[in-house]
Amino acid sequence: DVCRRFRIPIYFRKGRAVLTSGLVRACLNVLRCVAEGFPQGRFAALLDTDYFRAGGPGLARTLREVGFVAESARPLAECVAATRATDDPAARASGRATLAARGEECARVMAVLRPLEGRRTVAAHVRTFRRALGALGLRPVLQDDRALTAARRDVRARVRFEETLTALAALTQSMGRGPVTLDDFVRLLVAALEPQEIEDPLEPAGSVRALSVRDARGLDFDVVYLLGLDAGTFPAPRRESPLLPDGLKRAMNPLAAGLLRRKLGARAAGLPLAGCLRTAREASLEDPFLFFLALSMPERALVLSCPAKDERGNPTVASPFVDEVAACLEGGLVPQVLSSTALVPEAASCCEPAELLARAALDRWAPARTRSPDRSPGRPPDRLPDRLAAALRSALPDGVARMAAIDARAAIEARRSRYFLTPRAEGARKDALADTYVGRLAGELGFLEAHVAAMRWSPTRLERLAACGFKFFAAYVLGLHEEPPPELDVVPIELGKIFHRVLEEFLRAHPRLPADRDAARALGRAFLAQTRTIGAAAIPAKDRAFFDLTWLRLEAGLDELIVREHEAQEKRDREGLTVERRLEQPIEFALPDPAGGPPLTLFGLPDRIEVERRGPVAERLRVLDYKVTRDARRYAAALDPERELGRTAFQLPVYLLATLGRGTAGVSTDTELEGGFLVLLARRAQQRLIEPLPRALLEGVVTERIHALRAHARAGRFDVDPDPCDPWCPYRTVCRYQPPPLEDED
Repeated sequence: DVCRRFRIPIYFRKGRAVLTSGLVRACLNVLRCVAEGFPQGRFAALLDTDYFRAGGPGLARTLREVGFVAESARPLAECVAATRATDDPAARASGRATLAARGEECARVMAVLRPLEGRRTVAAHVRTFRRALGALGLRPVLQDDRALTAARRDVRARVRFEETLTALAALTQSMGRGPVTLDDFVRLLVAALEPQEIEDPLEPAGSVRALSVRDARGLDFDVVYLLGLDAGTFPAPRRESPLLPDGLKRAMNPLAAGLLRRKLGARAAGLPLAGCLRTAREASLEDPFLFFLALSMPERALVLSCPAKDERGNPTVASPFVDEVAACLEGGLVPQVLSSTALVPEAASCCEPAELLARAALDRWAPARTRSPDRSPGRPPDRLPDRLAAALRSALPDGVARMAAIDARAAIEARRSRYFLTPRAEGARKDALADTYVGRLAGELGFLEAHVAAMRWSPTRLERLAACGFKFFAAYVLGLHEEPPPELDVVPIELGKIFHRVLEEFLRAHPRLPADRDAARALGRAFLAQTRTIGAAAIPAKDRAFFDLTWLRLEAGLDELIVREHEAQEKRDREGLTVERRLEQPIEFALPDPAGGPPLTLFGLPDRIEVERRGPVAERLRVLDYKVTRDARRYAAALDPERELGRTAFQLPVYLLATLGRGTAGVSTDTELEGGFLVLLARRAQQRLIEPLPRALLEGVVTERIHALRAHARAGRFDVDPDPCDPWCPYRTVCRYQPPPLEDED
């Protein structure tokens, strides 16, 4: 802002890195896409970029629609064929031709890239690469003064890129280097491009240069501003790598040095190869050296700057480097604290209308400034006359409208801030501050009421509405759903699908375990060895190594489950009970409104419902849900009525209410009701969390809460008041939630 205001040119780095050019990144993506086995992300980026005539956004979307992950995981042709073989006649009739055409076009692009695979000399790689770029239709960018800055930069980057390819081909040929794989060629090309920069054609003299200390080595300046001098930033903490600890690095250094000398031959003479793997302590020694370099750069003045607070608003501690400089100066350093509003100039220093408007807004909405500091005690401060706003209204053509817009926006933000800062316990006060800008809809809501009235409610929808009304509104009223791209590894939701499917099949195949525990565990291992395809079919195709890792976790989870099930089976046998299981059976029922309103339709798919009987009498009705995680703490809260049960956790209560509402033979008012979670990867003491859920609680407090949530939705009460706020929420950038500040700890 300062450079823009005073028309001072600013330049970053010594120049712009070649690797930051969009054209160079697109070209390198071609090589990496082939070398990595055509992963969905890279192949979609290749099809979507404007640097190649081949492809288009429709083709990139096709990859997501057919569930393509990577050619090495499941070929594209198979993904297209599987999607075209859908059981939906309407989808088959309407999309067959389009899907076939797009699939063939993707296959043609893939066929153009396949010749890049293989082992050949660097010069041969360069020739093949250039042919592939030509076949893809690399768009030429004309070197024209009238072109955009980015286009001119791409021209210079392409020239440098072509020169690097030519030099690599000639150099490796003269050195007699043999054939290399495509992976090695990519690494060699990136290593050659990484240090290269594109100098700006304008002369940077008399400008501000924004550089890292490394980039500024060897340069001198009149004045140097050294930013970020807070502990944790400069110097930055260096921690040992969890995959390659320092002790292992020390042991590997002699072996690595010998390997490099054999690889480099005569070219290794004089190179310091003994410590090529740096430990955390050795890496931490670099920051004092860089600080010394920064101190040697200015010729007239050096300004040391550190932030008073970090990005979260927490106070920071000055870097120890600042303390060392202060200790070397007689009288130390005199700190100068700048206000957060220092970048808004005073009215007399403003140079353009935008700055005057910013000054007027700050004066009108900043805390009141007093006319005189010696006012009488108890007297409220007097504001200075607001002459600037009046002058702007009359001087600017749209001054009245712009000042009114500033005031309206400031009033909205002030009200929002008061709403977010009001504790949830002060319900009436918080409710009075709720308006449209925090999710409270107003006006004609007939369509919304009809939409909510016709809605079928699952536990997930209830929990989302209870935790954050805006998240529910965005997902189920506006229909803004995330579409995560396919991944090579098994993501958590897919991990849950695999576990649920395999456990369901195991319990169906073996409703009763052998009497001997070891025999039961052996039965589980034999079952997994025969049913690997069941788990693989539950999710899109994955990389084999990632799926093997998931299968190992499944083996451990199933083994622990068998141990728990065997203990429960022995206990039932001692008590003379039998068990009836309902596995993955969908439910749907109407929940009556105790207040006499219309019923609410609930549906879901419980993992497991158990009815323990003594003869024809059902003594215990239990709902169990599988969770594939190591942390069981949050599920304990979902079983506590004083914490989350019936407030933001509805899964188990809804399934129990549905089972009671559908009617189960032998179930009466004397039947004990239980709900719980089987946390498969947690420690043994936390794996089986089961608590009694009284019927009075379910049919009273929980039922009333469910109907109250629906009433809030029909009334348009989608307040931005998350409980708690999910930092990874996909709607986080839209709701603009402001968490209240945390109190300082004693």
